[in-house]
Amino acid sequence: MNRGADQVRPRPTGEYEPEYLFTGKKLRVSVRGPRTAKLMVTYDYWSRHKPGFGQINRRSRYADRGFTHLHLHSRQNDWFLNRETVAALDAIGAFADGFASAASIGFSMGGYGVMLVSGVVDFDRVLMVSPHITFSEHQYPHETRFPSHMGNLGRALKLNERVVSGPPARADAAVVFDGRVAGDLYHAETAAGRFGRFELVDLAGGGHPATTALTRAGHFDLVLDAITGDGLDMGKIRHTHADLAT
Repeated sequence: MNRGADQVRPRPTGEYEPEYLFTGKKLRVSVRGPRTAKLMVTYDYWSRHKPGFGQINRRSRYADRGFTHLHLHSRQNDWFLNRETVAALDAIGAFADGFASAASIGFSMGGYGVMLVSGVVDFDRVLMVSPHITFSEHQYPHETRFPSHMGNLGRALKLNERVVSGPPARADAAVVFDGRVAGDLYHAETAAGRFGRFELVDLAGGGHPATTALTRAGHFDLVLDAITGDGLDMGKIRHTHADLAT
C-alpha cells in the first residue's frame, strides 16, 4: 500500500464486542472486529504482575485497519503451553481456514506465540518483537529474565519440541531485537529460523520489547504500518529509531 503523505486517510475507530472461540481455565481465544478477508493474530505478552486474563480491550487498532482480529489470551506467564494448548490451537486453526490473507504480531512471550500458532495458521507475514525461543532456565540460553509459571514442565517441554523441531513456516518474517541486551540476538536468530524468509532488525537501545523507545516517542504506528501494510517494510522503523538514537 502506498502510504505517501498525500494519500493518508483517516481510519475508522470503534469498539468491538469480543466473540470467544475458546474459553478455558488457562487459555482463551477471542475475536474482535468485522469479518473481513484479512486475519490478524495477536497474543498476550509476559507481565511481571499479570492480572489473570484481565479485562479485554474492546478497541482494536487492527480491526480499525480492516482486519478480523484474533487474540490468544493466557491466564499466566506460561508461554501458552498447558493442558489446553492443543484445543486452543485447534480452534484457531479452524477459524483461520478460508481467509484470503493472515498476518501475526507478537511481543516478548507473544513472539513465542507467533511461532506456536504458525503451526496451525498459514501466515503470509509475521512480526516478532523481542521474541523468546525458550521459557525455561533448563534450556539454552537458560532464560531467567522472565520467570515462567508452568503447571506441568514435562508437558510444556513436549509442546515446545513441536515448535522448535517442525519445518519452517512459509511466512515472511521480521524479527526486531535490541542488540545491546544480552541474549536477544540468539533468541532473534533462532526465532527467525522458524520461517522460510526473514529479516533481522536490530533496534539497539530500544529496550524490552525492542520497540519501547519508538512507542515512548509516539511512533508505534510505524510498527502497525509494517505488519498491516501490503509488504513487511521495516525501513521506516529502522530510520526513525536511528534518528531517536542520535
